Amino acid sequence: MFQLKRILWSGMYLMVVVFLVAATVNVSAQQVKAEPGKYRAFWVNAFQPDMHTPQGVARAVKVARDYNFNTIIAEVRLQCDAFYNSTVEPKSPLVQPPDYDPLKDMCAQAHDTTDGKQRLEVHAWIVTYRANLNMNNVPIGTGTPAHVLTQHPTWINQNFKGETVSGNKNFLDPGVPGVIDHTVAVVKDIVQNYDVDGIHYDYIRYPEEDTSGACDWGYNPISVNRFNRIYDRKGSPETGDPDWENFRRQQILDLLRKTYVEAKRIKPTIKMSASTVNWGPCPDDFKQSAPYKRTLQDWVSFMKEGVLDINFLMNYKREHDAGQAADYRAWSKLVASSKSGRHGVVGQGAYLNDPQGTVAQMKFDLSLPEIDGTALYCYSEARREADTKIVPDPLIFDPIKNEIFTTPVDPPVAEWIVNPTKGICAGTVKVGKEPADRAIVTLSPGGKQTHTDGTGFYAFMDVEPGDYQLKAKPLAGKETSEKTQCAKGQIAIKDITCKP
Repeated sequence: MFQLKRILWSGMYLMVVVFLVAATVNVSAQQVKAEPGKYRAFWVNAFQPDMHTPQGVARAVKVARDYNFNTIIAEVRLQCDAFYNSTVEPKSPLVQPPDYDPLKDMCAQAHDTTDGKQRLEVHAWIVTYRANLNMNNVPIGTGTPAHVLTQHPTWINQNFKGETVSGNKNFLDPGVPGVIDHTVAVVKDIVQNYDVDGIHYDYIRYPEEDTSGACDWGYNPISVNRFNRIYDRKGSPETGDPDWENFRRQQILDLLRKTYVEAKRIKPTIKMSASTVNWGPCPDDFKQSAPYKRTLQDWVSFMKEGVLDINFLMNYKREHDAGQAADYRAWSKLVASSKSGRHGVVGQGAYLNDPQGTVAQMKFDLSLPEIDGTALYCYSEARREADTKIVPDPLIFDPIKNEIFTTPVDPPVAEWIVNPTKGICAGTVKVGKEPADRAIVTLSPGGKQTHTDGTGFYAFMDVEPGDYQLKAKPLAGKETSEKTQCAKGQIAIKDITCKP
């Protein structure tokens, strides 16, 4: 009898233990699930071999999962070339074997959830305007027949002296209408043919060299002629001319607007993002900042306009420098306060810092409720004086996992994408058969106005559902009206043709 009681009590004890363990596991699972989604991203650049070979891609995906990251920003366009099978631009000869498709392979591996693996997001990182690096160890460029500068040499960016090389690089000019349509073709090609979660823009700005605090670039004759026609000017504008500065800023926003609409028409769930710059201190007035003045990149307006879903600020500051550490925190707070209902993520320049500095910056960002995550630059050089042959570098990746990314989490939910309440009204304005450049388009009721870009394209973002009238007023031609209807989560296309 005594032995039987012992067995019964032992059985009951085991049942209690099992119940408590199960309850603990359940609570832990609920805690992990309840933790708010944050981006835990790293950039994988195409200078390093990780985007060149099957082994490199597999390693990047494994590292992301092993260290509880959830997003890979993979560079697939380095200098108007492709680290995928493009129908628009030449494939980079760095890809080995030549028939290998790094982007396809990365999407397949990152999205594989068999055996309980976490799904990772893949954002296709394209360098927007850089067209040629002029580096012997990165072979591609103007000598390739399929390259955009071979086919369209007149699209090259120039400074006010007529020079075309900036920091040993060539760039496309944002003010050339053909550059917009070429970039749209690149984006559509990726979104149509690859299971990417996002398109990520880099170098979405003018070259940074300047002589007087103003941007010296954008003097391609096509761009200057457009400006003179729109503003009724002659000659070459001064670098600091306010109209000329605003015209060039607008070209960047125009490209983002058109690619946003065209990408969403193909895949409504695609996330459009950009690596944005800060440089120097964060002023009280963003219009006095280096991004706004030196590179003509108005990323605060990008968010306000609704042409980006995520702002990834490249907040590359040295934590061991007290002034830069203070600047870092000020810029992070600006990201938090300028999201305009979208997502704001802060990128750390880990290559500038010791591991403890990067960890401190990441912890600060994640302490701000409005910040939607962090992004490490970069995966293959994740600390100061790193050996790029040691990937992942345990001196930085281990502290991140042990102190910050202790359990897996998913990226945040983009409510405006998943549960949209508004729509987009867009289209093209022509005068006769020609695109109407800088036509004023008014959406009524409400009287909201926008203008067409150099391709004649216009778009109104975040439009309340309902019936509207569009009125197009071209620079030269007759004013014309059309009716359109906007529905939530939909893109209403209405082309308008004006008589000369």
